[in-house]
Amino acid sequence: MDISRHREIINPYNLKDKITIIGCGATGSWVATILAKMGFNNITLYDFDKVEEHNLPNQNYEICDVGKFKVDAIAEKMKKYNDEGIDVTKKIEECNAKSNLEGIVFLLTDTMKSRKEIYENCIKNNPNVRLLIETRMGVDQAMIYTISPTDYTCLKNYSQKFYDDDIAETSFCGTSLTLLPTAMSVASQAVWQLIDFLNNDDIINNNEIIINYRNMDSFKQKFEI
Repeated sequence: MDISRHREIINPYNLKDKITIIGCGATGSWVATILAKMGFNNITLYDFDKVEEHNLPNQNYEICDVGKFKVDAIAEKMKKYNDEGIDVTKKIEECNAKSNLEGIVFLLTDTMKSRKEIYENCIKNNPNVRLLIETRMGVDQAMIYTISPTDYTCLKNYSQKFYDDDIAETSFCGTSLTLLPTAMSVASQAVWQLIDFLNNDDIINNNEIIINYRNMDSFKQKFEI
């Protein structure tokens, strides 16, 4: 795989950590795609859902993927993007307290409830997890959290950022609202957080990023005591 266009910016072959993507939906399917196309390897995918027709407009799936498990469908695509072969581990199951997480973790499940449970049971104070990247998305806005799971200040501030699922934006028919440009942009920003972390000696420059895509306003902060 020729990575000469970005090797000087980020060389994915230098990363020895396992990358785990929990949730292969609107954000996770694009994060997996970006990482594979950039040459990252040793990626584990968690998701127990199957591709449905309503997933097609905002997730990286095609009509031929409908009915397949999401981890199977996205893994097939990832292997096509990387002609040198990519090591993808598929977990068609729920990530829970028994899941042994390590390395770089993208926490991208559908609900705040599941994210909080995974964070509390698998990530918080886990010395084997080097970095947590979690994204939240509305129709035209996004939040990206980048956390060191063993940093007290990060954990204290991040723990206060969880909210109930009933705050999510919904349409008149009661379904959650998602827009493809937002999903792709959030996924790209999540990967940029990984790039920034790896290029700056494991320093997290921004723990919280909030973006409004309608007016392109953004807010960034590093958590402090």
